[in-house]
Formats: sequence, structure tokens, C-alpha cells
Amino acid sequence: MDGTWVATRLAGLAIVLSTFVACGGGGSGGGGGGQGAGEPQGGGGDATLATLVVTPARASNHPLFQTTSTTATFGIPIPQDWGVGEVGGRPALGIVGSSRWQFRTLDQWPDGSVRWALVDIATTVGTGQPAPLYDLVPGDGVATTPDIGRVDGAWLRLDTGPLQVAVDRFAFDLFEEVVADGVRVVAPGSMTGLVGTTSLGGALGVGPSSVTLAENGPARAVIKAEGTLVDALGQGVLDYTCRLTARAGSRDVEVTLTVRNASILRPAHARIGSLELFVDLDAGDDARVSLASPDGELDFDMEPGHCAHLYQAYTDSHTEGVLGPGPGYKPHIPKLDGYNLFEEGWLLSYDGTILVSTDKTDYPEQGYARLAGSRGGMTASIRHMPYMWPAAFEVNGGADAPFVVGLFPRKNFAGYTFSWRQHESRTATLSFFGGAPSEAAAQTARRGDAVVSGRYLDYLDYDRAGVFRFDLVSAQEQQLAYGLLGLDHEPEPQNVSLEITRFLPAHLGGGENNHAFIEKRLADHFLRFGLGGHFLSALDLALYKAEWQVRRSDDFHHASDPGAINPTLPHSTSFEGDLEHRYREGLVLAWHLTGDERFRDALLDEAEILPTLTLTPHERSMYQTLRALVVLYEFVDDPAVKATLLADLRARLTWFVGPTLDVHSATDGWGWEDAPGMGRRGYFVNSTQNVNEQPPGEHFQTRGFITATLGPMAFYMAARALPDGDPLIDICRMRLRDLAHFARDELYPFAEDPVQRAMVYSYAVTLQQVVSFQSGDFHSLLLPMAEAWRDSGDDAYLTKALEQIEGFAAHGNLDDLDTRLENQHFFRLVLEQFAGSDD
Repeated sequence: MDGTWVATRLAGLAIVLSTFVACGGGGSGGGGGGQGAGEPQGGGGDATLATLVVTPARASNHPLFQTTSTTATFGIPIPQDWGVGEVGGRPALGIVGSSRWQFRTLDQWPDGSVRWALVDIATTVGTGQPAPLYDLVPGDGVATTPDIGRVDGAWLRLDTGPLQVAVDRFAFDLFEEVVADGVRVVAPGSMTGLVGTTSLGGALGVGPSSVTLAENGPARAVIKAEGTLVDALGQGVLDYTCRLTARAGSRDVEVTLTVRNASILRPAHARIGSLELFVDLDAGDDARVSLASPDGELDFDMEPGHCAHLYQAYTDSHTEGVLGPGPGYKPHIPKLDGYNLFEEGWLLSYDGTILVSTDKTDYPEQGYARLAGSRGGMTASIRHMPYMWPAAFEVNGGADAPFVVGLFPRKNFAGYTFSWRQHESRTATLSFFGGAPSEAAAQTARRGDAVVSGRYLDYLDYDRAGVFRFDLVSAQEQQLAYGLLGLDHEPEPQNVSLEITRFLPAHLGGGENNHAFIEKRLADHFLRFGLGGHFLSALDLALYKAEWQVRRSDDFHHASDPGAINPTLPHSTSFEGDLEHRYREGLVLAWHLTGDERFRDALLDEAEILPTLTLTPHERSMYQTLRALVVLYEFVDDPAVKATLLADLRARLTWFVGPTLDVHSATDGWGWEDAPGMGRRGYFVNSTQNVNEQPPGEHFQTRGFITATLGPMAFYMAARALPDGDPLIDICRMRLRDLAHFARDELYPFAEDPVQRAMVYSYAVTLQQVVSFQSGDFHSLLLPMAEAWRDSGDDAYLTKALEQIEGFAAHGNLDDLDTRLENQHFFRLVLEQFAGSDD
């Protein structure tokens, strides 16, 4: 490519961008709900800091529920220059537009000011309801309206307005009392609680428990119970955490049960027969039961002494990593072969008589059961039930008869195996009512499936907060940059149907493991565009990684793991984190956007694991380990843990960046062509990697996407995380430029026709030849090209990035290119360099 083309492109870029800024185009376009909040103000009084928008997150295949009162819970980043401190332990913030709200600090800046805050806002959302807007202002951290929760002697009480719930503080049995709409539908002394069976069919119940009011305020309260499930002899079998969440104005109690098999007291793979929620409900006379059915709701009288049952076995709902002949996965329902499970489909029965029976392809979008009588009743649903097989409901007729929510139901003859150091969660919504129900049961289930969340209305408020390691741009700004290349393309991803991850071995390839998939979906698809399907799918994948791919250690340090004492018991394998796929920034963002302690706890376990990983010259493993170390170092608060992570990061960098290797004289080993910043090509090579891709006579091979994308990303992140003045910062940036130079000149060769442009997949280092190309542009060079351009001032790096954008367009892949979070950094740098503005 000659210099004329480059000069013309750059000149045009400068002119158009200058015009854009002069016309006020630097504001966010944002999509998905509009933009337009003013520049954040740091002063006191009633000055609006930002505007928040609240929406129910729902997938494209889920209808919205009817208008209802609830509470939106979500995290927002706070710029350091706002100087937001705490008042009474809460962020000094307030909400205009709701009478019930509360804040909690999730993270702090080094100076002690609030970095991330969790906000709860009582709101009204649903069909036909415009997305509510709320002003964020300085305040006292919590509204003056009464808190939902309180301690009352031996009980904890929750009062949402229409619902009052009492829970025993010392002997957790789910509910002591429930009053809905002034009617007591669960009476003291009723048999409610977690009830299970052992693998041999014996009784499994709750042992000693800790029950606390974990969160409390006028908008939301959470009761947290932790303890051990014991057999009839009082011997521990499994640990559990159960969270009961109540929200202002709602009749719902959200029950999240996490089974934990990570106690040093029982280092073994654990098996149980069942674990279910029992609620003895007094619905009164003339009771009727309603059950979700594929062909419409089944509704009939429920006489005393009779029993209705709904059981869901395996369905073909969109679950990731389930089918196939590969080893490692032991599902709760046994497989007949790689693509068929022993039990499949949806079954409804009454007193043992089958009413509805379907195959795996026929199921409703939501699963629920309702019992309604003259006094009132309850609707129970299991979140995303078609994906949570097996699952069940059992409804019995008569006063104080058990209504059973089968999170791990008895109907499954095979029982349940939890691997050593694994967690697994299920969430149910129990919606109580006095008198006649105010909504259809299906509406209750739809509400249970959706997460009511929120975000800054102006996407650029996330950029201004400075909490992401990449600069962000609005959709309008990114569209402008595409236009400079003659591309009429607007970043506008579409919502998606729900994708649930049931089993994804850590070593498997694919987008879910090979990209920062969670971060991309949360930070771009949801925060920038408000797409609920991406939000829900990302949170599910994050939870899967937190509970399966991170080896949990609830009451011991990772280094003290003795291993399972019963390794021959059949159990799921290969799901635990490997050296090549430790993308943990998505887990961190999931924690910051939800305040869900399950993500935080997993990250603290990962912080124990990372310093114990093998030190290896395997290129991809090293890059991903460096990346994970940076993420966890920035996340943890404990000074000792931070020091350990930083020491390991520095040791790995020191060990990795220095060795040189003459590939023309050596046939074995690993290293770089030259010292940092000196290499003509700057490759890293390892003779043990990718041996099957080496042509005859070649000893050293590199994969383009690892060297060109993962390597620069790791060095970029390391340089930003190291303390000021650390000499490794300059070395990291020089190695980043080395790899960017190699990618620019050899791993993304120029082709006049953009259709012919692609990144090298495999490259023979000594022979200096391409072994194979990718079939398209799947990996982006924009971040390393932006950073090398910034450091060197060499416009050839910018040119290479522009070439790749044209290549992505020619391959029809711009939708993938423009939603990668790190790519926004390139577009922001372009705006700053050529428009002279960061507005």
C-alpha cells in the first residue's frame, strides 16, 4: 500500500471528525432506549449526576409480563472525581423519582471513595409501561421510608406492603408464617422447609444453620441462610446457601438455593436423591390447581387428599454444551447415548393418572403451578424451568398440605451427583395471595423469568466513570468512524433468545470460552443497547463459570485441597478452569452489575488458585494467566492477597519477556527474537506448540490469533495494572509493540481485494511463511494497532487497523467486530487523535 492512500485516509479522517465535533456530534447515540443525560456534576445539593433507566431484561423468545410493582437492582460505576463517600456505611447518593430506594457499596477507589454502587429502586414496569427514568443525585444513601426487614426476637420479618413473611433465625425451615393481602396462608407450626433424600432414599434435612438479614432497606431485603444438609444420623452430606429476597410492593419471595460441595470436612463427590422446597399452604375450600402445559394451562379442582404432579425431564431448549459423544459430562438425567437422555419431555398427572405427556420438543416457555382456594394461595415458578431439567411441582389438596417445588425432584430416579469443589444453584419465585389471585399464573412465571435491572441512560457515562480498562464510544461515534471508510454501517446488535449453559468443559473451543463473551454481552449488548437476552444469557454463563469452572473452596485454601476421597464415583469431569481460558473480567462485571455474591465468592476462590498455576512458556496459557492475574489483582481488597497476585504477575512477566532465541540455529526451546522493543519481527516462539502444524524443516510455529490478539491484550492489561514506576511497564508496552509489528507486517498481510484479507492462523517462523489462514476475520487487531500507533506515532499501525475493518466488512463480520469491547478503544483513540477532543 503506498503512502498516498494513507495520507488521503488520514486527512479525510481529521476533516470529518473536526466537523463532527464542531456540530456537537460527540454525544452518545447509544441505541436501545436513547441517550442524552448531561455531563455528570460533582457538586452537592440536588444537582443531577446522571439519569438511570429501568427495564425488565427479557430474551427475544419471552413475552413481557403485565405491569407490576417491584424493585430494580443494578450496579453503576461512580467516577472518582465525583468524590462520593459514604453516609452511615452507604454511598452518599440519592434517587429522584421513587420514594423507596437504597444504595450499597460494591467497590471503592484507592482514595476510599465509591467506585461501584448497587442501587435498588422501587418501580413499576411491565407491558405498555414506558421505561421509567430516575435522576441520580447526591444524598444519604437510603430513602426515609421504612425498611422491609426487621429482627423480632427469634424471627426475622419481611414486610413488602401486600406481603408479610416470618423466618426462624435459629432453625431455618424456609417460612414460619406468611400473610398475603391480610390473609395468613402459611401458619406457624406448618411443615415448610428444605426437604430431601439421600442417595439411598433416607431422609435429608437441614442441620444447624446461620440465618441473617444480609441486606435490608426500603426497596429490597434478603434473608441469607447457610448450613449443612444432614442425614437421619445427623451426618453432614452437603452444604447449602438459601437466599430469600423480598421487594417493595411485591407479593413474591424469590428463593435462590445453592448446593455447595466444597467443604474440607467432606472432600468427596456427593450424591443425593432429591432436594425440594416444601410449603404447607392453607388455601381454604374450593381449591383449584393450575399447571403449565405445552398446549395451554391445565386447570381443575383439587380435592383434599388428592395430588397433582408436573414433572419436566430433558427438553431441547437452547442449552450449551450438553449433547454429543464426548466424555466428561454426567447429567442428572442419565444419557442413553450422546444425543438422547433416559427421560425426556413434559409430564402432568393427577393421582398417578397421566393427563399430558410430551416428547422433548414440546414444552411451555415458563413452568409453574398454582393452588388457589377461598382463602388465597400461591403460585410457584422455577426460573428458566425448561432449561433446568429435571424440575417438578407437586400440589396436594387439603388444609396445610404440602406444595412442593422440585428444584432437584424425587421423580428423577437417578438422583444427583455434585462433583468435589462444585456449586450449583436454582431459583424459584413463590408468589402468595390472599383471596382471589390478581394475575394469571403464567404472568407470575414470566415475571420470575425476567430480571428487572437498569443502567445509565447515557452510555458515555460508563466511559466517563473510568472503570473499564478500555475507552468506550457511543454507537453514533462508531458509526461515524465506519463512514470514514465508506461503510454505511450502524452498530445495532439484535436481541437473542435465552441461552443456558448446563455443561461447558473449560478446554473446549467456541465463543463462550474463547472470547470475553460475558463482558462483551454485558458491557456492549446490554449497557450500550439494553438487550435483555444478552444480559440474561451472560449472567447464566457467568454463574456456570462461577459454580463449575472455578474450583470452589468454601472453608479451606486452594493449596490445601486433598482431592476427592472417592474419585471412582462417576461424576462430571473436564469442566474446571484450564490455563488457556481464564477470562475472568466477565465475572467481575457480572458482580458489579448485580451485586450477586455468588460471583464475588467465586472470584475470591480464583484469587487463591491463580498463584498456584504452572509457570509455562506455552504462549496462550501464559497470556491468559497474565490477564486473569491482572483482573483478580484489581478486584480483590485483601492487601495480602493483592500482594501475592502482584508478586506472581511480576514473576511471570520477568520470566516470560526476557529470553531470546535464535530460531535459525536452534531446534528446540522458547523465547523472543530479540530484547523488548528491538526485534525486527518480535515474535514469541515455543517449539512444543502446534507441532502438527509445522511444515517439514520447521521447528518453531506461532498461531496468528494468539500472537496478534491475546498477546497484546495481556501486555496492555499488565502495563495498566502494574504500580507507577515499575520498570516492567515499559517492557510490557515494548513487547506489545513487538507483537503488533509482527502482526502488522506478517500475520495480517495486505491484499488489494478486502475479500482476500484474513489473519494468518498458523505461521512457520524460521521459514517465514504462512501455513494456513483463518477462513475469515474472527479476531480483531484494533487494540494492539491503536496502542502501537499511540506509542510510536507510526501511521502504518492505523492503516493496518483500517485494512482489517474493510476486511471484516467484506466478510460480512462487522457485527462481530463492532461489539467487542476492546475495539471501542480504537475508535475513541481515533476521535481523540484527529478531532482533538475526548468529549
